[in-house]
Amino acid sequence: MKFKHEIKKYNDIVSSIEEVTGINKRQFQNKGSRTADNIMIRAIFMYMCRTELKWTYQKIAQHMGYLDHSTIINGIRKVSYWLELPKLYERETDLLNMITEYYGQEYKDAV
Repeated sequence: MKFKHEIKKYNDIVSSIEEVTGINKRQFQNKGSRTADNIMIRAIFMYMCRTELKWTYQKIAQHMGYLDHSTIINGIRKVSYWLELPKLYERETDLLNMITEYYGQEYKDAV
């Protein structure tokens, strides 16, 4: 039962990101894409997997196809830094807020 719940929450995170950004999972998880937007969206995805799913850094890294978890740690730290300085990172925090609000609504509707 817990596994099904985790898959549902994961799918809700992915669909929230896709709906808000217009970028699909394949695009934002593509490590070869180094555009600022994709890097920002990947970091938000990592952060949400950590905070909403309570996944370990290693599990997130494996899921995203990274060899180790150092990239995940850096991505999550980046988002935490944005949250500490929201006026300096207004664009990033606005996007994170839109995604988490959409995610919250999606999750509430499904329950």
